Amino acid sequence: MSTDGSVMFATKEAMRQQVGKLFADSPDLDTTIASQIVIGQLAGDEEQIFGCQFGDMPAEISQSASSAPYQARLRPDTRTVTGGS
Repeated sequence: MSTDGSVMFATKEAMRQQVGKLFADSPDLDTTIASQIVIGQLAGDEEQIFGCQFGDMPAEISQSASSAPYQARLRPDTRTVTGGS
């Protein structure tokens, strides 16, 4: 979804094309997990994204993401999320 809640991509193929363009146009793209909460089998992350070149979107974005059905573990030494059961 976009920042206003509207659907950004009508099909999976449209999403694949746009995400491919995002990576091609954003050589400095990077992300950091600012925080994470784990409840049972669900994990929610606050992600900070930098170097984004995607239409009129800002170059720096803060977003939330969730993952399931595995329990994610945040490795404090690297701030990297690893999956496990």
